[in-house]
Amino acid sequence: MGLNGGGYTFLHPSSFPTMSDKHIQEIFTDRTNFLMRTLRTDGRQTVSVLEQLSDFKGHELKLGLNQHDGYQAPINDLGTYLFFGFIPVTKARARTTQGISVNDEPVTFSNCDANGNSHFVLSPNFAEIEPTNTGTTTATCKKFFTLGTQNPSGRMMPQEFFMFAEMHFGGCGCLTTTNTVESSVLATSIGFR
Repeated sequence: MGLNGGGYTFLHPSSFPTMSDKHIQEIFTDRTNFLMRTLRTDGRQTVSVLEQLSDFKGHELKLGLNQHDGYQAPINDLGTYLFFGFIPVTKARARTTQGISVNDEPVTFSNCDANGNSHFVLSPNFAEIEPTNTGTTTATCKKFFTLGTQNPSGRMMPQEFFMFAEMHFGGCGCLTTTNTVESSVLATSIGFR
């Protein structure tokens, strides 16, 4: 995919059981941005470049397979997961303006209670476990998806690459999942390089 300079890797869910976090770290070399693709109910796919806000550019992004060292744990336990962390828990616990940049647009909230969540989590949910906590959709969470744009090339990624996702930010940011965030969202996949 040529967006944002190209070179992004999107993992197929069937590859998760054969990989380790060590494998992920060997191919995760650009710790400045992720590329999110969202599958919509009408079959469209939108794309979003996810980056740190300018105040947090000094913190590398986190990617982990079944681990989230230095970050708050996912809420839902759906088995195997891919963790995309933004602000480390030691910094995210501050009562500051936090969030992420989506397609160069800051999406922010004020952390009201020093709860240190700052992540997206993808899960293939092989056992089809019902999520225990889907949170409530807020304007912050919706913007992660409404700021997505059409892929200029029109190329589509095969639907089997898309998965259930949990988004959790703050203290007063948002906690939601792809099955509740917005009626037009089916699933998502996040690429890294």
